[in-house]
Amino acid sequence: MKIAGIPITQWIEKTSGALTGPVTRWMQSLVDSVNSTTQQVATVSDSDQHATIAPTAFPASATLPGGLYRVTYAMWITTVGSVSSDLTFTVSWTNNLQTFSQSGALMNGNTLTTQQNGSFTFSIDASSSVTYGIVYNSNAANTMRFAYTTNLESVP
Repeated sequence: MKIAGIPITQWIEKTSGALTGPVTRWMQSLVDSVNSTTQQVATVSDSDQHATIAPTAFPASATLPGGLYRVTYAMWITTVGSVSSDLTFTVSWTNNLQTFSQSGALMNGNTLTTQQNGSFTFSIDASSSVTYGIVYNSNAANTMRFAYTTNLESVP
């Protein structure tokens, strides 16, 4: 959304000292523009992970108002396993008092170019946590290392 320029010529009513109609409308357009964009809630990342990440609440997610949210993620192998390795990203939330979860596809590969990213959009109940987790499998155990970043944002 393009925001109009500041109406500098007429900021204040001369007789009342109040903001003029054009300035009030311009300020409201700023508020509307901010309200129509996604708002970042939390970002979590780690560059040297070598184990499963149990379901973990995003910081501040338990105090969110109900509504539409999006989780995006990226994960990639930083050290290959000796034989094989795979990862699965999962996000969980509560909507209408029911718990839901969704997982990305199994990221199966054992090279430094193995990576995956994805995005999930969903509606949550007020004051319910949004969690993420990553299931880790490596042969031999704990040899593969990976990095990830995940972001929770509200969607207008």
